[in-house]
Amino acid sequence: MSVSFVSLPMADLCSPPLGIAQIVGFLGDKFKHEIMSYDLNIEFIYYCLNKENLKKNLGYVKKYINSVDKDSCQEIDKYRFFFECNFTGEYLCKNIDSAVCKLKNIDTYHSWADYCKYSSIIERSLKLFSARYYPTQITSGAILFQLKIINKESLEKIIIDKKINPLIDFYLLKISSIIQENTKFLGISINYLEQVIPAVTLAKIVKTRHSDVKIVAGGALFSAYKERINELDIFSAYFDGLIIDAGENSWQQILENKSMENIEGCLISTGNRFIKNKISRRTLQRARPDFHHFIFEKYLTPKVILPYTLSIGCYWGKCTFCAYQSYKDNLVCKPEFLGLDKKIIKDFDYFNEMYNASYFYIVDEAIPPLLAKSIANIISKEELSYKWYGEMRFESALDLTMLKNIKEGGCALILFGLESGCDRILEKMKKGTSSYLINRILQDCGKLGIKTMPMLFFGFPTESESDAMETLELIKNNMENIQFLGLGVFLLLKNIPVHMFPDKYNVKIIPNKDNLALYDNYNVSNGMSQSEAVKLLNVVYKSGYYNILLNKVLISRSHLIFLPKEKKTEEIYDYNINLNKKYILKSKCYFFENKYDWFNNCFSRNNIIYICNMNNYSIFKISKQIKNIIYLMKNGKELNKVIENYNVSSKEGIINSLYYLHRERVIIEI
Repeated sequence: MSVSFVSLPMADLCSPPLGIAQIVGFLGDKFKHEIMSYDLNIEFIYYCLNKENLKKNLGYVKKYINSVDKDSCQEIDKYRFFFECNFTGEYLCKNIDSAVCKLKNIDTYHSWADYCKYSSIIERSLKLFSARYYPTQITSGAILFQLKIINKESLEKIIIDKKINPLIDFYLLKISSIIQENTKFLGISINYLEQVIPAVTLAKIVKTRHSDVKIVAGGALFSAYKERINELDIFSAYFDGLIIDAGENSWQQILENKSMENIEGCLISTGNRFIKNKISRRTLQRARPDFHHFIFEKYLTPKVILPYTLSIGCYWGKCTFCAYQSYKDNLVCKPEFLGLDKKIIKDFDYFNEMYNASYFYIVDEAIPPLLAKSIANIISKEELSYKWYGEMRFESALDLTMLKNIKEGGCALILFGLESGCDRILEKMKKGTSSYLINRILQDCGKLGIKTMPMLFFGFPTESESDAMETLELIKNNMENIQFLGLGVFLLLKNIPVHMFPDKYNVKIIPNKDNLALYDNYNVSNGMSQSEAVKLLNVVYKSGYYNILLNKVLISRSHLIFLPKEKKTEEIYDYNINLNKKYILKSKCYFFENKYDWFNNCFSRNNIIYICNMNNYSIFKISKQIKNIIYLMKNGKELNKVIENYNVSSKEGIINSLYYLHRERVIIEI
C-alpha cells in the first residue's frame, strides 16, 4: 500500500464519500493493491455515540453543574448548555445503542414520530459528547469550532488544544490503521469549510508522528478559491500538495512516479506557500466509482444508498445567487447525452450486484428532465427495483405526464431549489421559472405521491417582507405537497453575480476580514437587511403553522426517501379537562427542580419546578401548586376533589395550566 485516502467529519451519515470513490475507480486495478480508503466521518460518529464515552462526558457535565456557584455564575450560556445535557444525559446513555439500531431498521421510518424520536437521540447525544469540549459543539452536520477568523495563529492554536478539539484523541486512536509501514502518501478530501480544522488537525498529527508521509489535500472546497489561490498558502505548513478541481489525473501521476515532482494540477508546498507548476492539465472522463473499501453496515440507514454523479453539473447555470459558474470543474468532460441513460443503468446494475445497492442519490446540481425521463423509462420497462433522487429545477418540461413517468421509473424524492415564491424576486434571481409553474409542479407531485423538499431563503437583495410573504403563502398552499422544507437566509458569496455587480442589486459590500471566508457581509438600500432576514427566519421557525414541515429532527435528507410523504394528522384527541377524571404524567415525563431559569437564561433565588418530556425533549415550567395537584390525582383523587377548596379564580388558573399540559400530551387521562 502506498496511499491512504480519507474523508473527514462531518458529512452525510447515510452514504460513503463519492469523491474518494471516484478517484479509486479511475485508478482502477493497476493500483488496486496500493490504495486504502477510510471514512473517518462515520468512524467519528460511532466514537461520539459510544455509550462509555457518553457516560464519561455526562460525569464531566454533572461535576460542572455541581461546582457552579449559582449566586455568582458568569458563564450563563455555558450553564444553559450543560443544564440541558444534564437533564437528558441519563436517558441518552440508556437509549443511544437502541437509537443507532433503530435508524438502520426500515420499520422506524413508517412514522415521523418514531423517526424523530431516534434521530433526536442521535443529535442530542452528539451535543452531550461535545460538552467536554465546550464551546465547541458537534452536530450531525458539522463540528462548530468557535473560531471567528481562520488564520495561521488561530489554526495552530486550535489543532493542538485537546480541551476544545475533540478530533485529537480520535485521530490518535485511528492513526495506526490509516498510516501503515509502507504508506507514502495521504490524500485528504475536504469538501466544506467546516472540514478545514478537521483536516489540518489530522495533518498536524501525521506530520508529527510520520514526517516521511506526504500529505496531499483536495476536494470540492478548493474550487471556490480558483481566483484567489494565494489565500490557500495558510495550509502550506500542513499539506505537501494541494489539488484544485478533479484529482484523478494528478493521483495517477503521483502513484506512477512514486513522487510529487512535476505533477499536473498539484500545487507544491515550500513550507510557507504553494507553488503552481506550468504543466497543462488534461480533461478526463469520470470512471465508475469504487466503494469496496467502505463498510455499508455502519451507515445510519436501513438500505444501502450510494451517491452518484451524472457529471452534468448544472445545465442552467444562470442564477445570480449561485457560484456554480465560477467553481464548476471544467476538466471533467460532460458525457454525450446519447446513450447516457443506458450507461447509468449499467452502473446501477453493477452497484446492485457488488454492494446490494438499490437506492441512488444523484448529486448533480440539477438533473435534466429528459435524462430523468430516459432513466425512468428503462427502469420501468425492465421492471428494475431501483430508487433514485436528486435536485431538479421547476421546469415547464415537468408536466403531469413526465412526472408520472419518473415516479413509475424509480424517482423517490425531488429536491427543488425554490428560493422564492415571488415572481419579481425570481426574475432578479434569473431562476427561469415562475410562481405559477412552481405551484403547478408541486400540486402535480402531490397528486402523484412524489415526495418533495423545496429549498428557499429570505433576504435576496431588494426582497421586502411582503415579497417573502408571497413565498410563505405559496408554501401554505402546498403543505400537503411538501414532505420537508429547507429554509435559510441569503449569503453574499464572493464569486456570484450579485457580488460582482453590487450596484445592480443595491448592495454595499462589507468585506469579511477572514481571508478564507466564502462570503462577505453587506448593506442594502432597499428591502430586508441581513438581520431582518434572520429575524423573519426565526419567526417562521417559531410559527406553529409550519411545524409540520420544519420542526422535525432530520439528520440526513436521504432519510426522506424512507419516511412517509403524508404527514399523518394527529388522531382526534379531546384536549378538554374533565373535572371528574384523574390525570397522570405520561410515560417518560419527569419532574425536576433547579435554581436555573431555562426560559430566561438566569438563576433564581428559589428552586424552579420543571416537567421534562423525554419523548420529544420539551420542557415546561410549572408551579408547586400544579405539581401537588398532579401528585394528588396520581394517588387516587379526581380533579374536582383535588381543587374543591380553591376559589373560583384559582380553579380557573389550575384548569388552564392542566389544559395546556394535556394539550402537549405531558399529562394524560386515566
